[in-house]
Amino acid sequence: ERIAADGQVVEGLSAVNEAMLTGEAEPVEKAVGSRVIAGAVNAEGALRVRVDKSGDETYLSQVIRLVTEAQESKSRSQDLANRAAFWLTMISLTVGITTFAVWTSLRDGVFALERAITVMVITCPHALGLAVPLVVAVSTAIAAGRGLLIRNRIAFERARALQVVIFDKTGTLTEGRFGIQAAVGYDGAASDEVIALAAAVEGDSEHPIARGIVDDAQARDLAIPQATAFRALPGRGAQAQVDGRLVQVVSERYLQELGASLPGAEDAPAVPTTRATQGTPVPHAAAGGAGAEASEGAGHIVAAAGGAYDPAQTAIDAPDAGSPLVAPGRTVVHVVDDGRLIGSIALSDVIRAGSRHAISELQSRGLQVMMLTGDGEQTAAWVASELGLDEYFAGVLPEDKAGLVRRIRDRGQTVAMVGDGVNDAPALAEADVGIAIGAGTDVAVETADVVLVRSDPQAVSDLLTLSQATWRKMVQNLIWATAYNAIGIPLAAGVLAGYGVIVSPALGAVIMSLSTVIVAVNARLLRI
Repeated sequence: ERIAADGQVVEGLSAVNEAMLTGEAEPVEKAVGSRVIAGAVNAEGALRVRVDKSGDETYLSQVIRLVTEAQESKSRSQDLANRAAFWLTMISLTVGITTFAVWTSLRDGVFALERAITVMVITCPHALGLAVPLVVAVSTAIAAGRGLLIRNRIAFERARALQVVIFDKTGTLTEGRFGIQAAVGYDGAASDEVIALAAAVEGDSEHPIARGIVDDAQARDLAIPQATAFRALPGRGAQAQVDGRLVQVVSERYLQELGASLPGAEDAPAVPTTRATQGTPVPHAAAGGAGAEASEGAGHIVAAAGGAYDPAQTAIDAPDAGSPLVAPGRTVVHVVDDGRLIGSIALSDVIRAGSRHAISELQSRGLQVMMLTGDGEQTAAWVASELGLDEYFAGVLPEDKAGLVRRIRDRGQTVAMVGDGVNDAPALAEADVGIAIGAGTDVAVETADVVLVRSDPQAVSDLLTLSQATWRKMVQNLIWATAYNAIGIPLAAGVLAGYGVIVSPALGAVIMSLSTVIVAVNARLLRI
């Protein structure tokens, strides 16, 4: 159920999904005294909230207000471009009127009128006026065919000079959903059995971790038994009756409350709970190649942490007790069957299949690639290492994202921001080029300069290529149109009439048409 207003929890315990607002993939536990935000989704338990902000005072409304302010600041550059176009038109008209006035004083009115008409024919419509619009029309069509929806042409043209690309993590570099990265069975239980039982319990839950378990179990074509008497355990997990047995999928903390412990726990590291740090974001240089990969040992890990995870192609063995499931970026849950711990499952946010290649290609162009996330240091470091990012910022509060983008721009660098959530909207508006993932929220899409329909980070590289190719075509057309006008207008005005060189209105029409055809053909040759 979606929370309707900002407030403070006065009763109850639950996990709340704030991914749309804060960018944190894992639901945040809410207890008495915790604050909740309008627009977040209550995943399981019941909460009684004392409302202290509503309407325009809510966090969501503040985000929308920041977006509006940033967009208004951009419109000034658009007004400047419009004024330049107006003065160009005035100059063209002035040349025609001046030509008529000068020749009227030197020759007869008919000759003066012919010269003025020839000038107007050559200059209106003229190649200079069509040089950019024709390229714009062609590039827009190409962009649409490549899954790029351009909402702001000025920002799109600015993309050719980008120096820094900043990605939001959740929903952009990652899919914003949990996937099983490793599983282990204890006391002879097969890991497939552990996953199937967990999926049976979680089948009626809307918790993101529950959905991740169920989706992976279905992708593996596991036989999921029927469950009854489902009950959510707010902040702890869930339980249900499966074939007459009480099966629970619970957190490490609840496991300790039950008095149970992991087999081989004396040798295994403690299972941490992943939470985003709430403080001033600190930039980190990402270490390359140090992915959190589980090793073989007492147990057999089913998959390395990170990467484009395909559950259908990841084999699962039945590991021994004490298998090392813990790695940065993972959340571990445990499966208890009638009071007996039978296995553990490690999940993490799934990295998009094209993220690695997209980042590598951007870096090969000489761009710096960075990441912003509300997640904690461990999770951010893991994703940055897996993807080979140049720099990352962990624990970034939603209201700080726009300020961080502004600080990077203040270095004198041209910045693109790629995001998908409400919390990314101010940063998208603040960046030189705001790019929204098409599967993102309406606020993010409405704020962005360019929308990626395919929700594929690889499309950012396509955007840069198209922007650079479009700019080259514009320059080529402008050079031709300027040269044409620089030569054609004086000839039409009769500057060489004393040498017998006179351009008639009919010849002027032919020259004008030819120049327009050349510009149009050159625009149609735009390719990426």
